Amino acid sequence: MPASQPSTELTLARTRIAALEAELSAARAEQERVVAERNTLREAYTAVKLELELLKKRLFVASAERVDTAQLELEFAAKLAELDKLAKRLAPIPESVVPSRRCCSRSWCAQRTPANRQPSKQPAR
Repeated sequence: MPASQPSTELTLARTRIAALEAELSAARAEQERVVAERNTLREAYTAVKLELELLKKRLFVASAERVDTAQLELEFAAKLAELDKLAKRLAPIPESVVPSRRCCSRSWCAQRTPANRQPSKQPAR
């Protein structure tokens, strides 16, 4: 029976090798599946990250462009009240004080009245 002993061990070893190869094959298939899933998740993560950045930019730009008129009215209410007080304190300027002609002979003078303004003569090119 000594001859059957190595044959039995050989059979057991071959059975064990076949089981280990099947286990290795299953592990490699699982690894390929997990790597494919990881790559898909990585692509999805990159897409979501890009979309988040775009949304942040849109939100920042939108909030930067928006003007809250109620907030502006609150901020400038004191200045508006001060301007109203000053306007009431100022007396209307009589027409005799307002010049009816231009103040000087310069053609570019801003103090001329619209009625006295003459079109500037520019040389033709």
